[in-house]
Amino acid sequence: MKRTVSVALILMLMFGVMLSAAGCANNAQTPAPAPETAPRTMTDSAGRTVTLPAKVNKVYCTTPAAATMLYILAPETLLGWNYQLAPHAKNFIPAPYNELPNLGAWHMTKTTNVEELLKYDFELVLLSVPTDPAIADDIATQTGKPVFVINYPVTESGQYFEVLGEILGKEQRANELADYCNEVIKEIGDKAATIPQDELVTVYYAEGNNGLMTDPKGSIISQALDYVNGQNVADIPEKGGGGMTPITLEQLLKWDPEVIVTWSTFNEKPGFLVEQILANGDWKEIQAVKNKRVYEAPADKPFSFFGRLPAANQIIGFKWAGQLLYPDVYQYDIRQEIKEFYKLFYQLDLTDSQLDDVLDYGDERHLQ
Repeated sequence: MKRTVSVALILMLMFGVMLSAAGCANNAQTPAPAPETAPRTMTDSAGRTVTLPAKVNKVYCTTPAAATMLYILAPETLLGWNYQLAPHAKNFIPAPYNELPNLGAWHMTKTTNVEELLKYDFELVLLSVPTDPAIADDIATQTGKPVFVINYPVTESGQYFEVLGEILGKEQRANELADYCNEVIKEIGDKAATIPQDELVTVYYAEGNNGLMTDPKGSIISQALDYVNGQNVADIPEKGGGGMTPITLEQLLKWDPEVIVTWSTFNEKPGFLVEQILANGDWKEIQAVKNKRVYEAPADKPFSFFGRLPAANQIIGFKWAGQLLYPDVYQYDIRQEIKEFYKLFYQLDLTDSQLDDVLDYGDERHLQ
């Protein structure tokens, strides 16, 4: 009798263990549903407290610079561009991003059609400039979307990425980009401080159809020259809100720069201004022309190294400008530096042929 009871008890215990194990297995296979993420609030660069949706899938950027920052960090979230991409820019922006619509800009000159914009699905408007809270609030009213202002200079691109990464939930990639930016800015600043005053190189930044427009010393457009300790000869007041201050040939002849850096505007033939300056007899007595030290800052492949679009795309421009003016101080293998930058920032593995295309008139090859 005792043996019978013992066997029965053992069988009951075994059955209970089996039921318990089955229950655990079912629980493991059917996890509890994750709680929905609630909207959150963040304070923007205008001091506004903005309520953000739990998930941001698409963003409309009001300026080309903001769109560039977003494209670098998370291209899949970019709703569209603010201008028509140049054909050579499209060669360095893969589909579908090179086919995104031109939605216009909403800053100094408004080209955005709000009615057309609202035909697209997006959750957020990203505004870089201006930082006036009233303007941000007005855009929010017109679009019915939250507007978040992020405003940092190029030298603080790391902070821009960190804030944008938090908004989009892309903190890991944002931190990688921020680390690169911060390291380069510190490195360039440290090297610039070592250059003796009597060894500073004078440089002129040429713009416009005839090269007699410029962005003076201290401008955000020509800031790469300043930061690497190049001496911008155009130490004059900046005219107009959009830059490109006119000068005279007489002024330029008096300044007599050692180096000339040019910038081709959107959709212009790369190198046209370099070729024009070198062939212009009126410029022949300038040191830079005599010594054939006239270059074009790489532009629109897909974004400029410096000049227009003052965003993190200019970080590589600091290295380029440094090694151009002071090769003994900024001892970079600039071709390798560009390849590494394009891999991290644009997720592109440049071939040597593509790299030649990027540099184009930005090195000595056009002078040979």
